Amino acid sequence: MEFLAIDIGSSFLKGAVLDLADRRIRSVMRAPFPEPAPSRPAGQFEVPADAIATAAERLLGQLLEQSPRCAGVVASTQMGGLVLVNAAGQTRSRYISWRDQRASGPGQSFARMRERLGPERLAALGHDVKPGYMLSLLDWLQTLGDRPAAGLSPLSIGDFVLARLCHSRPLAHPTAACGSVAVATRQWDHPSIERLGLDQLDWPPMVELDTPVGHWRVGGRVLPVYPALGDHACALAGILLEPGELSINISTGSQISQLTEQLVAGDFQTRPYLDRRFLNTITHIPAGRSLNVIVELLGELARVQGVSLADPWPYLAAAAAQAERLEQAERTEQSERLDQREPVETRPEDGNGLRIDLSFFDGPLGNRGAITGITTDNLAGGPLFLAAFRAMARNYAVLADRISPAHLWSRRVFSGGLAQNLSMLRRLIHQSLPGDCRVSPETEATLRGLLAAALVASGQHTSLPAASRQLAEDDRRRAGGETVRDDC
Repeated sequence: MEFLAIDIGSSFLKGAVLDLADRRIRSVMRAPFPEPAPSRPAGQFEVPADAIATAAERLLGQLLEQSPRCAGVVASTQMGGLVLVNAAGQTRSRYISWRDQRASGPGQSFARMRERLGPERLAALGHDVKPGYMLSLLDWLQTLGDRPAAGLSPLSIGDFVLARLCHSRPLAHPTAACGSVAVATRQWDHPSIERLGLDQLDWPPMVELDTPVGHWRVGGRVLPVYPALGDHACALAGILLEPGELSINISTGSQISQLTEQLVAGDFQTRPYLDRRFLNTITHIPAGRSLNVIVELLGELARVQGVSLADPWPYLAAAAAQAERLEQAERTEQSERLDQREPVETRPEDGNGLRIDLSFFDGPLGNRGAITGITTDNLAGGPLFLAAFRAMARNYAVLADRISPAHLWSRRVFSGGLAQNLSMLRRLIHQSLPGDCRVSPETEATLRGLLAAALVASGQHTSLPAASRQLAEDDRRRAGGETVRDDC
């Protein structure tokens, strides 16, 4: 048996054939996400929704040619953003992306919306309300006097694509509706909706993974299509995250996350997860996007022979390691001088006095970064990135304490390109957060999460934990019975 998978991302639509017998992913394909509408004011990001649906159906059609035994379709989607459709499924807005920041722009409708919601409703929503999320965008439209007409349905882009594919009434999954769902009930938070004056809309019913949203009729075949899952939940399912593990994902963006069986409130975001579990998470942690600010500062990259400006990371990682070796040699020399009773000037902890705050973009640790302690000796790639990696390690320690003050995890799980490729960064994080760890080898975590979801939707497994255990056992078998652990 095979399923098709499609991940409706913000840069690409990515799809694959899922072989449920061998539990493998094959025939991975991708297509560019349609371009945003031109000539929009600053901060606005809108994409023609019909173009997205057309591109998705075209990609699924290409995959279907590779899958003669296809028995269904699973999907993941961007969690924020908004499309308005009428009862006939016709669009009454473009797709307003989660990258759209109009709600936090002039007029600050987002801040006023939070005040109207109040602490009780914000807590019910898991403290996961952001400017690019559905409620925020709908409230912004009302602020303009452009109140959505009664009877229109607000949809995630994934819900819209699947409803268009099946020519059916849209249905939604709780993991794809962050900031609009009451976490405890896994349903739209109607008290918040009413407080914001949005109860005139036709909110699509919430369903769980085992309920098809409709059927795709193509080439004489009728294939069940299952609800679009939030891409964050899918990616964590793809790295086989278990209760008792702390996920540290480091890529362009970064998050730390922990699964819980019970709803626990705290100074973090709480999201519905699969199998009626909960996800405590902190997102928008400074990572690759902030490091690129420093990369763009470095003229030395253009001067060093053999450095690829498209991929400067091997050079920068080696330079940081060299800076650390020089620092350690200097400390050894200082210790020898101390033994000989010679006075020695001590230095701060970061590379030769350099210290970096990577909060260049708005996130859980502020929105004003800094580089301090600059000297003529340390303003170079190696010391800069040694200091940056140390700053990241401190950030994860601080935020791990926030998400679980009692450190209720037995192991850390690293995922994402930077975490997978920079062993030095993992080692520095280990120094701040000691304990067991593993590195997920997945480069297609979201698609693998959809593989686990397809095993449940097809009835081969009764729950996501059962599917994850099967995939983990497959990994051990393919590795010769060994569990691969990180060397940090």
